[in-house]
Amino acid sequence: MSLTIVHKWIVRLARDRKASVAITFAFAVVPILTLMSAAVDYGRALKAKSALQTSLDSAAMMALQTNTTKASANFLANASSIGLTLASGSPSFTSNADGSVTVTAQASMSTGLLSLIGVPSIPLSLTSSAKMTHPLTPHTITYQFQYAKGWYYKVVTLYIQQTSGSATLPLATWTYKAYNDGGDGTSATGNSHAAIPKVIDNVPYFWSSTATQPTDTGIGITTTAWNTANLTTIGATLDAANSKITFNQTYYNLYLTMQIVNSRCAPGQTYSAANVTASDDHEQKFEAVYKKTWTNTKLNENIACSGTANTSWSTTVSTNSKTNSNWLYINGEQQPANTILGLANAFPCPSGVSDNTPVTNNYEWEDSNTSTTGTRDFFFSLTTTCTTNQWSNAPNIPKLIR
Repeated sequence: MSLTIVHKWIVRLARDRKASVAITFAFAVVPILTLMSAAVDYGRALKAKSALQTSLDSAAMMALQTNTTKASANFLANASSIGLTLASGSPSFTSNADGSVTVTAQASMSTGLLSLIGVPSIPLSLTSSAKMTHPLTPHTITYQFQYAKGWYYKVVTLYIQQTSGSATLPLATWTYKAYNDGGDGTSATGNSHAAIPKVIDNVPYFWSSTATQPTDTGIGITTTAWNTANLTTIGATLDAANSKITFNQTYYNLYLTMQIVNSRCAPGQTYSAANVTASDDHEQKFEAVYKKTWTNTKLNENIACSGTANTSWSTTVSTNSKTNSNWLYINGEQQPANTILGLANAFPCPSGVSDNTPVTNNYEWEDSNTSTTGTRDFFFSLTTTCTTNQWSNAPNIPKLIR
């Protein structure tokens, strides 16, 4: 064969375009099938890993509440149900210094089409950690009495119960007595005044600047009695000068009771005009602060009570009782009726608050059935740091921390 003929064949072959697509496809089909196989098997692996991770999370939380043997058995059953084989035969459980549990597992998933190109399985590595936690609850709580007012005689007592089975201990008592308005007989009408608070230098303002008489009712003095023995027993810190108690330990319940007589006098007494005495330095301080004087209506220290007219308390209310629960206001909001509040429950740790962030709520307590603003009678605040793992009655909650 001459070189000329060979040359012609080569030229004709180079110019021939017949079956070029088939030839190209033949060369491309192998990598295309490989990529499709990888996509299918990779998708299966992701789905299997997600299911196995859920099982591992459950095993971590179960290990906190039961034991690792049961948690491991449940995890292995779940792994088997989705066709996975653990490399080590069982998951590994590690107890950490902070009380958490870490679970690790190595598994493999058999491949389908990828096995045709020498990839028989896809390895899976999983880790999960869980820890027993509490919801945010009050840690240290500081109770501060602010002031009392009104026309009714009342005694407010603060109680604490450290655990559900422990004794209820009284910690402090605030006894409020209204001042008499000289010459008003048994009626307060037309002669009522704003309150002098516990801290005399911080007299609140309760009436409009144009009024000749205060618009609020009841001026009086509150006497505080601290039960220092019980405060020491529970490890509380007393700041008597500022009427504060700080609770430094866990507690079960914290509540107040208010015993009320619907008059200015204590049980066993009644108003006595003969017992009215002259004004004192408290009245002088009050009038100096507000530059107010009354010619025929003067304040008097003595409550002017005697005799035996009141034989018992008219009403007793408690933050630990459903009765008259709507007499309590927290940050200006009236609380629902027929609800046991308890200061521990009523005191919120708002969502989103970080550990050890101080939160203060102001409380106003009415001594009668009225919702009129300005007539509430016992004022106090609670300041707390909200944190976890402090309240002994809070439920244990397993939580993932991975």
